[in-house]
Amino acid sequence: FPVTIARAYIAHKNIIYGLMNEPHKQTASDWAKIAQESLLAIRKVNANQLVLVPGTGFSASFSWENRIGNQSNAEALIDIQDPANNFAYEVHFYFDKDSSGTSPVCVSEKIGVDRLTKLSSWLERNNKKAFIGEFGVSKDSVCLKALDKVLEYISNRKTIFLGYTYWASAAWFGSYMYNVYPADSDSPQGNILRKWMLKNTQ
Repeated sequence: FPVTIARAYIAHKNIIYGLMNEPHKQTASDWAKIAQESLLAIRKVNANQLVLVPGTGFSASFSWENRIGNQSNAEALIDIQDPANNFAYEVHFYFDKDSSGTSPVCVSEKIGVDRLTKLSSWLERNNKKAFIGEFGVSKDSVCLKALDKVLEYISNRKTIFLGYTYWASAAWFGSYMYNVYPADSDSPQGNILRKWMLKNTQ
């Protein structure tokens, strides 16, 4: 399957390959083997675009160094080999009590930063990079402050964070609490996202 996708998009240089969305049934060591084989399969067809390698346990940023089986994601994925030297770890996080992204209530204004801090230290120590593939907040005032703080935190660490995608923005999400669709609407979350996108392009 990775080979089929890689061959289909090999000529599109702006493509980013994501190995899987939120693996969670595997131990860290078992997932690392799957991730490594998938990455190498992509490279064998000479597809050299960026590949995002998630961790198991829903690729949660705050539990990156917690053991899932006999190893953590940090231990199991540290030695991932990429012949193209063009991959990053993909992590997800949310701001509610259990980081599940199922509540409009955020723990605190600094919870997003807290849930990235340990990962940031690990990335810096090991000269690795990450991409934040999923995060989002409701219109709650605490959540909006948390979103602003975490975007500032990420923006100040461009050497380790390649970028991020917000969850979510689509018409079919309707009144979903995190939705910022349409992109040009005056949603408070969208305004904060636009503020930091503009700052990051100046």
